[in-house]
Amino acid sequence: MAAQVNPVKTTPAVLSAAAAFPNAAQRSFAEALVKELYELRNVVDALTTAYNLVVTAANATATKYNALATKYNAAAGKYNTLATLFNAFTATRTFSLENVAAAVADGVHAAFAGNDASNDFPGAFTNPVVPRNVTVTFGATWDGGDVTVVGTDQFDAAVSETIADNPGSAVAGVKIFKTVTSATKEAVGAAAGTASIGTGDKLGIAADVVGAFGALLVGTTPEAVTVDATYDAFTPTTVPDGAVDYTLMVNVNTSNGATDAAVDGATDATTNAAAGVAPASVTVTV
Repeated sequence: MAAQVNPVKTTPAVLSAAAAFPNAAQRSFAEALVKELYELRNVVDALTTAYNLVVTAANATATKYNALATKYNAAAGKYNTLATLFNAFTATRTFSLENVAAAVADGVHAAFAGNDASNDFPGAFTNPVVPRNVTVTFGATWDGGDVTVVGTDQFDAAVSETIADNPGSAVAGVKIFKTVTSATKEAVGAAAGTASIGTGDKLGIAADVVGAFGALLVGTTPEAVTVDATYDAFTPTTVPDGAVDYTLMVNVNTSNGATDAAVDGATDATTNAAAGVAPASVTVTV
């Protein structure tokens, strides 16, 4: 911090003006000069006080700046720690799917009447050739309520999805099914309208997708793609037709070991070192 200035004040010796300057003109000049010196000293005192106030304010600002720099370094360090963890557990992978069959409205289960006395679709169920979403196509007079599909996903984990009924329409699910083991309707309807279970255009991949970014080739042509990190799947712009090949590049999680604790556990000293920035130091020198 800067040092303040305290000027030394001295009191001139008291002399006899008449003895020192017997000439009246000389004496008058000397008295005027002494008066000006006293006034100049007062000006110097005022400037010194103002200077010391400026130095104090500058030192206070430097202290606040150093505190902010320390906080910035801590935040930067945690960011770097998080980035390191992210990079350690994330990798770009390529997945290829060839000759994916076109979606079929009744590819999983044939039409089933809403007024059937049983709410269980009787089977048989046909599994998708590749893991993908399912659809339910409701007849115009369907009144059997929602349809729930049960099976396993691309990771062989149990999965269940309820498709809300919409008579006269085909409704696509969002989850991925590798197998379908059963399906039920919500109620016994009065009409003979049917519902069939089929396959959709959303394709699953057996990896833990990170983020919505993806790059897709259809054959050798780049194409826009919608990536679903929630259900580890993608929807191509060119839908499957049994002939097209897909090559997808996405970021995937290679480990689930990254935890918030690993990030929050970094100390300020560690984060400052990781950021590579030392707290700023400001000194005002007089």
